[in-house]
Amino acid sequence: MEIHDLEFYASFSIHGLVMNIRTNSAASIGNFEQECGHFQVPFQEKADFTVYAADDNIDYPDGSKNGFSYDIDAFTRLTVNILKKEAILTSTNTETLPFFLWQVSESMVLALMREKGLPCMHAAAIEKYGRGILFPAMICSGKTTLTIELVKEGYRYLADDLVFINNDLDALCFPTRIGVTEYTQNRFSDIIKPESLIAVPYSYKKYFRLENLFPGSIADKCRPDYIIFPSPGKKTDLKKLSKTEALIKLIPSMYNDNELLRNYHTMTGFDKSSIFDRAADLVMVTEQFGLTVGESGAQKVIAQLF
Repeated sequence: MEIHDLEFYASFSIHGLVMNIRTNSAASIGNFEQECGHFQVPFQEKADFTVYAADDNIDYPDGSKNGFSYDIDAFTRLTVNILKKEAILTSTNTETLPFFLWQVSESMVLALMREKGLPCMHAAAIEKYGRGILFPAMICSGKTTLTIELVKEGYRYLADDLVFINNDLDALCFPTRIGVTEYTQNRFSDIIKPESLIAVPYSYKKYFRLENLFPGSIADKCRPDYIIFPSPGKKTDLKKLSKTEALIKLIPSMYNDNELLRNYHTMTGFDKSSIFDRAADLVMVTEQFGLTVGESGAQKVIAQLF
């Protein structure tokens, strides 16, 4: 198979970064549109980066000279050509191709946005009255539950998992599908219906688009006033943190690397110290708290900040 045989294609403009997707899999393009539909634009002939994906071999030279190649799993291989600004994803497993297309494309977006001076934070972000809160956290911290609870109460959201921080220290949205555990599904059973959830390979969570439940709930950007680090607990409690404590907690959420990102930055010589500088600047202009998220009361505690 050759690249020009890939019949499905789409373009996405993510805060000025144009990415094209070309694939022979209707399921893959549909899944990508579900994940990144907020940024979909009419197809662009020229893009900052193009990802090709096929459930078959694509006629394409090895990218090791101008990039790198590696096997993602026993069925799936990725080749990245940095010079051509292209990635080639091939898999003989049609069921997992949509999942890996999104994972690869998302990682490339993170790498390219870093080079544009827009590092990404592993965090949820919400805003109200133009004032924002970032919830940096790792997995199973309660940030998804907080996001849903606050949007339900009238806040707008920018992201549930990844949010970009620009040179002006504004948070920029990245509203992909939200993944929920069985606990979160049960907690919001009044609004999250089982038939609206989609299972994804390699994930114990199920996914849906929050804006489908709350139209108009996405904010494009906001100026963060607070950084709140959530963690699960029995009783809701908000505790002020020092700048040093906050910076130590914040840095891991901004160095959220995987194999693709590490390889890409090694090849391009990207200086990751700029990410540390952005984290430090962000801590200087915000207030920081640790939040223990109990069974109830989190929304009332956060409302007091506004």
